[in-house]
Amino acid sequence: MRRYRFRLEPVLRVRRDQQDLAQAAVLAAQADAEAEARRLTDRDQAYAHAVSAQGPCSAADFVYVQQHRHALATAVLDQRRRVGQAAEVVAQAQVALTGAATRVGALERLDARQQAEHAVRALREEELIIDDLVVSRFGRVAR
Repeated sequence: MRRYRFRLEPVLRVRRDQQDLAQAAVLAAQADAEAEARRLTDRDQAYAHAVSAQGPCSAADFVYVQQHRHALATAVLDQRRRVGQAAEVVAQAQVALTGAATRVGALERLDARQQAEHAVRALREEELIIDDLVVSRFGRVAR
């Protein structure tokens, strides 16, 4: 009997490559999300420092401080939006990875099932060959 060869091996290789790319996309998205979270922490700290109590000052200084605080608050809100978007990108990348892993798993299960069927067929053929040998030897010895 011929050696086992999975007919869909090229497809399986492509699916594994797609899974590897999806895994890389998840890791990159997670790294981006962590970087955005660190930036949010930095901006939160800068805002908290700016909001801390301030001593007496002139009206012009007060207006400047209020504008600065407003700019910092806007930056914090914008960064929170970016963190949310980064989390959505991570979730989408994880869904893509799950889909790729499912496709690879299906092909691997098909390969395993076909390997098992091939092994059974090979065993049957081997048994038939042994039976033929035994029968032919018995016929020669009996004469």
